[in-house]
Amino acid sequence: MQTDELVTIEDPVADALEAVAEAAETTARESRVLAEESRRVSAERAAGQTVMQAMAAGGPQRALGLAEHMTRRLLRTASQLRKALVHELTTEGAGVSAISRLFGVSHQRISMLLKRYEAAGSGRPANGERAGAPGSNPGPTGNGLGLRGLGVAEGAGAVAPGNFE
Repeated sequence: MQTDELVTIEDPVADALEAVAEAAETTARESRVLAEESRRVSAERAAGQTVMQAMAAGGPQRALGLAEHMTRRLLRTASQLRKALVHELTTEGAGVSAISRLFGVSHQRISMLLKRYEAAGSGRPANGERAGAPGSNPGPTGNGLGLRGLGVAEGAGAVAPGNFE
């Protein structure tokens, strides 16, 4: 029996990597806009414009808003990738302690991450939180980027702080 249907295999790691790639490409484009806007406002300041004048024209706010937006996007996609990697490592048989060593975080952090991943997959909130409640999906705060062992030094230009979500 022959079929022409394609079989697709769900791969959260590949999906997360694709999301990171798209976020990186978008951020690269936006980074050029941010650089131009920042240099323009900087030149105006060098020419004697006050901060109040610059703010009235909206330049600093645009630069700040774009920088914050880009950072949130990258942190969100990094979090998605981190969750997918941890989950996949467990399905491949790696224990929580081994995974925590790979990422350079505590085993409690990995356990919490797995609980959140499972809750997200089931559509229910983790830790008894209400879906959509404040704090039910905390933003990028806390400590431990989990980059040790991945060839990225936290002090070498990595964005910090970030949580291991």
